[in-house]
Amino acid sequence: MAGKGRQPSKIGPTPPGGPSGAPRPNGLCEALTRAGAPCKGTPLPGLSVCIAHSKAHRESLREAGRKGGCLGGRGRARKGSAELRELRVRLSALSDGVEAGEVLPAVAHAAAALANASIRAVEVERKIHDAEELAKRIEILEDAEKAASASGVRRRW
Repeated sequence: MAGKGRQPSKIGPTPPGGPSGAPRPNGLCEALTRAGAPCKGTPLPGLSVCIAHSKAHRESLREAGRKGGCLGGRGRARKGSAELRELRVRLSALSDGVEAGEVLPAVAHAAAALANASIRAVEVERKIHDAEELAKRIEILEDAEKAASASGVRRRW
């Protein structure tokens, strides 16, 4: 689904002389960019197009885009994920104990309230971490802009 004012990604036709199913002689992707220029991507093994133009990978690329910011670098789970998993397991065991009559509902309620407080603490830690990351990124961009303006280079963002 394309955003407001954006056209959906399209795979361009095979350029003349480019055999379908095999990469172009120069080893680049056969697809054309939206501007009509040949794509400079490296084709996937056994295909004539790169990952960005592969129909088979389109949905996984969309999903990865949706997950932006939800994972740490190189696909690692974000900070606090292990704590949340542990809390989920403990609450499930507590729920099973209440159903089996081994744990009083009042005790389970108190434990659930404490778990809720822990969840909120993890949430606050994540927000603080995200804000610090953003501040670092802004600082890097500002330093690059200062260096560029000092050297007389004008950049358009």
